[in-house]
Amino acid sequence: MRTSIRRARGLARRSFHRFRDTLRTSHDSGEIDALARLIPAATCIPLSGADRCAVRYFTQHRFDLLGSGWVRVHYGMQCRGFEGIVFEPARVDEAQLARRINSRNRELAGAVRAQLPAGYRPIDWHLDFKSGYRWSENTWYRDIRYGDVAGVDVKVPWELSRMQHLPDLAAAYTTSQDAALPAEFAHQVLDWIAQNPPRFGVNWACTMDVGIRVANWLIAFDLFRAGGAEFAAPFERALARSVADHALHICGNLEWSETRRANHYLGNIAGLLFAAMYLPPGTRTDTWLLFAARQLNVEAARQFLDDGGHFEASTSYHRLCAEMLAVCAAFLSRVPEQRIAAAFSAARAGAIPSGPGLSRADVGDLQAHYERTGAVLTPLFYERLGRAAELTRNLTRSDGSVPHIGDDDAGRFLRVGGWVDAGTVASYRARHRNLEGYAELTDDAPYPVQSRASHQQWLAWASAVLGRDDLLDDRQAETSSAAAALATAVAKPAALARAVTARSAAPASDESESAASNAPVQRLSSTLRADGGDLFANTRYDSYPLFGVYIVRSDRVHLVIRCGYALRDGAGVHAHDDQLSFDLMIDGRPVTADPGTYIYTPSGTWRNRYRSASAHCAPSLTGPSSDTGRAIFSAPAVTRGRCSRFDSGAFVGSLTTEAGGVQRTILFLADRIEVHDEYRLHAGWRPASADLFAPAEPVPFSPAYGVQQIQ
Repeated sequence: MRTSIRRARGLARRSFHRFRDTLRTSHDSGEIDALARLIPAATCIPLSGADRCAVRYFTQHRFDLLGSGWVRVHYGMQCRGFEGIVFEPARVDEAQLARRINSRNRELAGAVRAQLPAGYRPIDWHLDFKSGYRWSENTWYRDIRYGDVAGVDVKVPWELSRMQHLPDLAAAYTTSQDAALPAEFAHQVLDWIAQNPPRFGVNWACTMDVGIRVANWLIAFDLFRAGGAEFAAPFERALARSVADHALHICGNLEWSETRRANHYLGNIAGLLFAAMYLPPGTRTDTWLLFAARQLNVEAARQFLDDGGHFEASTSYHRLCAEMLAVCAAFLSRVPEQRIAAAFSAARAGAIPSGPGLSRADVGDLQAHYERTGAVLTPLFYERLGRAAELTRNLTRSDGSVPHIGDDDAGRFLRVGGWVDAGTVASYRARHRNLEGYAELTDDAPYPVQSRASHQQWLAWASAVLGRDDLLDDRQAETSSAAAALATAVAKPAALARAVTARSAAPASDESESAASNAPVQRLSSTLRADGGDLFANTRYDSYPLFGVYIVRSDRVHLVIRCGYALRDGAGVHAHDDQLSFDLMIDGRPVTADPGTYIYTPSGTWRNRYRSASAHCAPSLTGPSSDTGRAIFSAPAVTRGRCSRFDSGAFVGSLTTEAGGVQRTILFLADRIEVHDEYRLHAGWRPASADLFAPAEPVPFSPAYGVQQIQ
């Protein structure tokens, strides 16, 4: 009943807002005073040569997003399209951009755009610049449609409009003092505000992206000021007003559900928290601050399992969500105590129009905890964060990378630095598909890439928040030094954070399930031999049965076995059909690897190929049925793998499919690794491959969303 009432109220509220936005401006915030400062003055962020090259490209409006290659984004640009599908971009007269805005917002948009210099070339924020498909600036955000046109990826304009490149500009300024950098920051923010009035266009359609954008704006702005930059008063007013507009939008469009909410909702909360921390104190902002802090506690306990793993069964979404927790905790530690103490009196219960709301009891509980401990985040929050960091640390291979498990859409909350030199444009293109025809750069130009497989940057935030120096890998300092410098400058570890200790050993096995049936037994075995001494000398065995990984680490071997429950979030949409698969590296060289994700909405065929069992080193079967018509955001066909043994001698796990039962045994021997599969299958079914160290239907390795490596 409560759910039905909430939905009815939400529908009525949306109808009211749609009608209202046709009658007057959708900017609701009014004038805002100066934004707070949380980053200490004189903070300096070291950047590598690759970092500085990326910054130079950003100032030229070049972006490398979701497999695009480094491309300059502007109105009327040429686009290659996905697998030959091209939509000719709408021809837009840059001098008449204001005409594309709905009439009630044109005056303010024009005033904002008037702050831009005459030579500034606008960015087309509404374009999927990989396909050429374009959304209208004049469409109300709830009426935006996506995912229904082949070859089109709404994530492209969303990713660009997260504006996660702006903190890199600010970081570069802290050491270079190049006056062009704060100017470019201001110009891009003004450009975005002018062409994206609240609640109109594709970039307001996903609240998570709204939250990530406003957080990155505020961090970049504050870091510029910490480095000594000064901005014109009209720009600061426009920025502050838009920050409030972002917060109002988030507050009214929380991606919350009583039963199914995950990384999107956490992104909402993180963005709202940043807006509340930086906006001036008051009834509205103090309510946002306490609501967001409370929801961080709730979602840390809900989304992160007892063993530290994120419940969406994906290492990349684990990074995204844990990074949100760590960065929020770091900046929250900088909010003055008097601001938080005063908020308990100023906050108004019931002032959150969507989501779970904020009750008087919620405020009272949070206040009691704060008065008792001096912190708004709970011991359980820090415990979950610490265990999440330990999981990432143990998943990290000797080359600094973390195996792909489940979906990877390149999602991050905050990137600072972390770019690495990938050679020249020509050499990078020669090793990767899908990049031809984009970059206007010469073949000998440098090609920096974000260290996407490294999770060291988020660990830098966890290390600073928890006051722990055992989480980062010193050998990977190049990818984490910039993030570590900012995190160390910002975070003030609370007593509760310092009290967090290493997790106790997780249970070594899940409940076992026999694969026995009346079906005949089929057995397959494969062996991998290795010279050079004992493979498993000095081995550590780490089990994370709730997240669903079992890790074997020795001087020579890094082995990750996937076995667990894929529906702990109630949906499983980011889990793959990878039960009992394994990712193996020996002597720093990959033997088997998860293929990655490659793509979401542009191609259902590719999407399903990459997440299928046959693309993994998993037991894959062939028989009477097929899932070629499967929805791209559906749960995996096999949602549970069960471990019955994990010790220094072997891993034994089993699963049940529509075809019957499978048991996989992996033996850890001094000179070899053996894999034995036992099948009890129904008539018409058989194993798809006899080589258990290779996928039945391999696909090109996808190191990042939208990218395929050439074999």
